[in-house]
Parts: sequence; C-alpha cells; structure tokens
Amino acid sequence: MKRKALLLIAAVLVMSLGLVFTASAQETNDNIVDIIARDGRLDTLHATIVAAELADTLALADQSYTLFAPRDGDFSALEATYPGLTAALLANPSGDLTEILKYHVVAGSYTAAELIEMGTVTSLQGEELTITTEGDRVFVNGVRVITADTPAKNGIIHVINDILVPSTVTLPEPAMTETTETTEAVEATTTTAPTAADIETELLAATTDADGPGSIAAVLSASNNFSSLLDALTATGLAETFANPGNFTVFAPTDAAFAALGDTGLTEDELKTILMFHVVGDTLTRDQLATDDILPTLDGRPLFVNRDGSTILNISGAKVQVFNIPASNGIIHVIDRVLIP
Repeated sequence: MKRKALLLIAAVLVMSLGLVFTASAQETNDNIVDIIARDGRLDTLHATIVAAELADTLALADQSYTLFAPRDGDFSALEATYPGLTAALLANPSGDLTEILKYHVVAGSYTAAELIEMGTVTSLQGEELTITTEGDRVFVNGVRVITADTPAKNGIIHVINDILVPSTVTLPEPAMTETTETTEAVEATTTTAPTAADIETELLAATTDADGPGSIAAVLSASNNFSSLLDALTATGLAETFANPGNFTVFAPTDAAFAALGDTGLTEDELKTILMFHVVGDTLTRDQLATDDILPTLDGRPLFVNRDGSTILNISGAKVQVFNIPASNGIIHVIDRVLIP
C-alpha cells in the first residue's frame, strides 16, 4: 500500500512538470549517445563522453543506463569559475573527467517517478546520488532536473542544470586576479565596482523623459556599464534592431561580465549567436519570469528560469542584478554573466 502511494505521488509530481513521455516516444531506436549528440544543449557533454572513451559503453544495446545530463552552459559556468579546468580535464580524460562523467550515470533505466520512490541510487563512479523533491520539482544532489524522462533505446536521460562533482575529485581554487606592486595597480584593485543599485539608478534616469523611456539601445547607452554589450551589438549589426520599435526582453550582461569572459576570439557569427541567446521576443517583467520555467530566445535555444517558489535564483546560471528597466521597445534585466548557448 505504501509503495502504491509513493508511486502515485511521484507520478503526480512528474505529470505536473509535463515530463511524462508517451508510449510512442519510448519506441525510439536511438541510444543515449545518439540522443545527446542531436540535442543542441548537450554538445559539450557529448564531446567529453567521447574524449573519456565512454561513448561505446553508453551506446551498448544489451545494457541500460540512466544519465543525468548537464547542459553546455553548465560546463561554461564551471569553466568561468575555474579557468583552465576544461583543458586540464581533457588532458587526462581517463582521470577526473571519467570520474565526473561516471558520477552522472546509473546502471539501469529509471524514470523520474521511480527515482523519487528510490530516494538514493548508486552511480557508476561508486558514490550515491540522492533524489529529492520540492513541490513539483525534482533534484539530484540538490541539482534540479529540468527535463526528465527522455527515452533512449538503452535507457533514460534527465537533463539537469549543473554539473555533479563526486567527492573523489578536488576542484582547484577559483582563479584570483593578479596585481602588480605599482601604485596604479594597487589603486585599480581598490576601485569600488558599481553596485546593482548604482546601475539601476543610471538606467532608470534614462527612462524618465517626458515622452517616456527611450529604446533599449538608448537606455543602455545612458549607463557606463554596458559599453561591451553595445559594442558587440554594433559589431554584429544588431544595434539598430534594439534602437527601433519592437517587443523584446533583453538580459543585459554588464562590462564586468564581459571582462570575466576574457578574450574568446569569437567570430562575428558566433558573437551574434551569443547575443541573440540573451533576447526573448516578448516583454516579460520580473513577475512574469517568476511564473515561467523555459524562455524561448531569438537564437532558438531556450533559457531556463531557476526558481525557488516565486524567487528567481538565476537565468540559466546568471544572477539577475536589476529587474524591470522599461524601454519603448521592451524591457531590460541586468545579469552578472554572459550566457553561452
């Protein structure tokens, strides 16, 4: 009786997420590796699986697996925190990289409802993973499952919004900015960075014109904190788009966010793709964002609103520093990170 009750609760949770798959979807002939290779969110995961020589294992037809799959943006966020980590992992793919990847895999094919009932599962790496719920949300080791129950011929994939790191892997200390002993350098390191309140004050000052707020481009230009974003829009031919009438939500990274990204050597097309990934073709206020989980961008790939109830934790890993800056052609939300699709 208790088992039936648990299964019923689990099923309701998964159905409320809209994540239950149909019988026809279960009939796929594609294995786990085939599916992640086609999913535009999982290119980095696919590349690391190949590098660690785990692709053959996860493609086996006579075995079944459950894969917790972090997205490209999650790998980018980890690299931003620990610069050089990706290269270090790939330099020895049979070491820590394999440990991390195996920590995302469980032997056997388990739906979200089954995982909820089980509570804990053992990864191929050997350590346990804990499954919990909050309301209608499912978490593995505290990391949210954002797309559950994607079926494969040899298992099930659950897309998650962060990378799971086992206790056997020690991450390096986050990189610190080096300073020289010159007076100029010391002064530079003691300069106070603009606060969210400073940025909000600058932007709101540009929205108080008697004729109403200016365009997104005009409002951003009124602040000293978005030169990199404006330069990128100009370089890719998008500046005019956000200066003309329209209906957009722009997640605007600050200059500090671009500086943290470093010199990426992006082509114009790559930069344009990244910029379009920051824009939704509708005007969405903070309260509207708090009721959404997925936001379709002009790039075609979605952003994910990670929430705790009505509290917005981040947008695909980026914290929102300032919400609801109005413009004549949409709305601006300031974020602390450049989003990488």
